[in-house]
Amino acid sequence: NLSEVLIAGSFGYHIDPFHAKVVGMIPDVELEKIKFVGNTAIAGADLALLSRKAREEAEIIAKRARYFELSLDPLFNKEFAYALQLPHRELERFPSIAEIVARKDS
Repeated sequence: NLSEVLIAGSFGYHIDPFHAKVVGMIPDVELEKIKFVGNTAIAGADLALLSRKAREEAEIIAKRARYFELSLDPLFNKEFAYALQLPHRELERFPSIAEIVARKDS
């Protein structure tokens, strides 16, 4: 139930959202929900330099950040292995892509 998918960085400008869905790079959402937001790192740095309030908010967020070692989680390893297959091994999680694959197979 994502309301939008934001793709940051210049790499995002070179991604075709439809094909990114097909290979499982991004969630199976309507194309209208996918937005390219540009170089957010530079925008954030500008804000931090120009606004004391933005800098304080960034510090609060940084203090709340936590590190999780995903490679130690067996479920993550299984999901990662499934995601290596193109299209995704569990196509029921990508219903619009499953329809496309089914049409190609018939």
